[in-house]
Amino acid sequence: MSLGLISVVERDFVERGVDLDLRTDGRGRNDYRLPRMEMNLVAQSDGSARCQLGGSTDVLVSIRCELGQPEPTTGDRGRLAVSVECAPSASQQLEGRGADELNTELAEALSRALTGPRSGLNLRQLCIVENMHCWILNIDAIVLDLGGNVLDALLYAARAALADTRVPGTQVQSLDEGVDFEVDDDINHAAWLEHASNVPLCVTAYKIGAGYVLDATLTEELCSSARLHVSVNPAGQVCAAQKNGYGSIEPSLLITMLQAAKEKAMYLLEVQEEQIQQHKRTLLEKQTRGESVKRPSIFM
Repeated sequence: MSLGLISVVERDFVERGVDLDLRTDGRGRNDYRLPRMEMNLVAQSDGSARCQLGGSTDVLVSIRCELGQPEPTTGDRGRLAVSVECAPSASQQLEGRGADELNTELAEALSRALTGPRSGLNLRQLCIVENMHCWILNIDAIVLDLGGNVLDALLYAARAALADTRVPGTQVQSLDEGVDFEVDDDINHAAWLEHASNVPLCVTAYKIGAGYVLDATLTEELCSSARLHVSVNPAGQVCAAQKNGYGSIEPSLLITMLQAAKEKAMYLLEVQEEQIQQHKRTLLEKQTRGESVKRPSIFM
């Protein structure tokens, strides 16, 4: 959805900059604002992460494990429930119906990326008693500041939050009247979410004029006629590609945009993996020194 209007003069200025490979903030078309990431921020959660792009786009993702029932068609797996909310302070245009539409659009896009056939997650780990009980991962995201390219930032933060998530252990017991279970209150028996490292990242290429840019600012988004969302996993596989916007993309430009997005996604995956491993090393050092480490929220 559109978040505002832009003058013809400003649009022309942005398009000319893209043609010259010199954007208004000094970056080239393939330059990406290095994501600044923090993990383990929300006390009452089982995993959380924050991502900032260039000091303008700012998102926070929190994950909480909740007991529930599996879907009838997938009784041996847990579930994910995704919600996105844009804070009113994120942008002046986020008021009333506009905010609701953007929340829905972002939640659907994030849900598709995390629950699709190539999401990488092992949802069977969330099954407690088949066809009866499972863990539901409530993934709640809030957009604190809107400075462009928000979907990429959301998936970056969500992937980190999943890597920060630990699932409480359970003990299943067979009774005369059926099967029951108990939640293990020992944090040492809580398991890291399996295969979180296989979750893809999204890089969006925006068509502006006859060219394109990666990691668009809010002004550049207003000048974009089409955008290509490309999800790539650590194996280098393109898991999904979706085109949005009213404009068309020529086949030759489409291939160029796809390749540029894939290469940037592979780079960002390496950057984030180092950030995640550094976070886990810090947690291990705290445990070694006997310092307190956040407990899964279900135990609090």
